[in-house]
Amino acid sequence: MSVHGGGYVYGDKNLYRFYCMSLAQRGFAVVNFSYRLAPEHRFPAQLEDVNSAMQYVVRHAAQYFIDTHNVFFVGDSAGAQMASQYLAAVTNPSYALLLGLEIPAFDIRACALNCGFYIPDLHKDKMLIKCYLQKPSQVDAKEMDIAANITAEFPPSFVMTSNKDFLRERAKPFVELLTSKGVEAEYHDYSPVGKELGHVFHCNMKEPY
Repeated sequence: MSVHGGGYVYGDKNLYRFYCMSLAQRGFAVVNFSYRLAPEHRFPAQLEDVNSAMQYVVRHAAQYFIDTHNVFFVGDSAGAQMASQYLAAVTNPSYALLLGLEIPAFDIRACALNCGFYIPDLHKDKMLIKCYLQKPSQVDAKEMDIAANITAEFPPSFVMTSNKDFLRERAKPFVELLTSKGVEAEYHDYSPVGKELGHVFHCNMKEPY
């Protein structure tokens, strides 16, 4: 399952078709979908769409030869934040209840979270509040308290950044949070000498990385 990036306000499955095809060429059955975008659609619409996509996958798994006992998530940028929040709900029923999500039955094996936003700060991340969340007075801080709702059941995680990723500073603290919760997590900072790798550089299929 691929959750595309785009700062909550742009992006769709067409933008990610080549990246997802590269994953399919490696033997994965890839689900590439679009979710409703902010600011026209505010939180939690996007998480609801991630969940709706998974509900569809579970209902039609046999039709598309999908193994729901071996599900992997990949998310980039804002998509990495949404994927991590959704997986926190998948592995923490009380958080799923708080978010109003009816999680379908599937087994999550691992996730790859790339150049992500991860843990929002409702006091500092003004763009998040302006574009993605409801009006500040309507936001339940408990709903966005992802850190408090990650448990040891969160899936093994590959967390990636790069030397010119403008969200680079978010990656390592998130890995440290995961490991403090007993989650298996790998931190990868792709910063080769003499080469600049930007935000979500891995999605550019034209580059021979």
